[in-house]
Amino acid sequence: MKKNIIILASMLFCMTSSQAQGLYVKAEGSFALGWPWTYSANEASNQIEMSTTGTQVHSKNSNFGNGISPSISAGYMFNSNIGFEIGLGYQFGKNRVNKNTFLNPSTLKTYPVETRLKCDWFWVNPQFVLATQNSGFSPYGRLGVRIGFSPKMTILAENKDDLGVQKTEISGGMPWGFNVALGIKKELTEKISFFGELEMLQMNYSPTNSEIVEFKDAQGNDILSTLSEKNTKTEFTDSWKSPDIVDESPNKAAKINIPMSSFKLNFGIRFNF
Repeated sequence: MKKNIIILASMLFCMTSSQAQGLYVKAEGSFALGWPWTYSANEASNQIEMSTTGTQVHSKNSNFGNGISPSISAGYMFNSNIGFEIGLGYQFGKNRVNKNTFLNPSTLKTYPVETRLKCDWFWVNPQFVLATQNSGFSPYGRLGVRIGFSPKMTILAENKDDLGVQKTEISGGMPWGFNVALGIKKELTEKISFFGELEMLQMNYSPTNSEIVEFKDAQGNDILSTLSEKNTKTEFTDSWKSPDIVDESPNKAAKINIPMSSFKLNFGIRFNF
């Protein structure tokens, strides 16, 4: 009798272990809340009030990790507890609106400027999976590296320099960082399960260049063609010499670091094969 019980227990263990192994795919949607950083290095990221009586500058949150991020993932569980997963997704950045007041030095009149900033990018995310196997809800964790590609940050300023609209695109470089997630999975059928996660992403972006792609005056006339290449393009670099800066070449500026970290809420469906 005792021998039969041991054999039965061994069979159940093998069945459970085999079901826990194997290939799976996931489809999920995420909503990212940016970290509450307050560092900002330029007027687009600060709240500025200029007048004839003085200037007030208030540092504002300059994090650009906010947004919605759909993704698909494929993974493989080597056993009931350890696996590997790789995800591919796109971050649709959320517009951050900044309202400033500037002073026209010629007329000594103030004028409002509304600036919209956001950052979008593709990303790939290889990661390790640590899981448990329960009959009901199964908690698990993920730890990996998030690598971004084709990033583009857009800055749209209305009434820039008391004129019309100026649109700047910041691009180049490769944002990257680390992510960790804790989730719980609920089996709906033998092959399909639903999951929810809380994820933390630590990520930064150092772009290589920026370019003004649109510039119109208050009447809507295109004035971009009147600007030199130096005034429309900027290259971010570690060092440069003053002779390198000429009207026929892009301007030079020190490298900047754009924070893109976030807390994320993830929900989706998992299909087991």
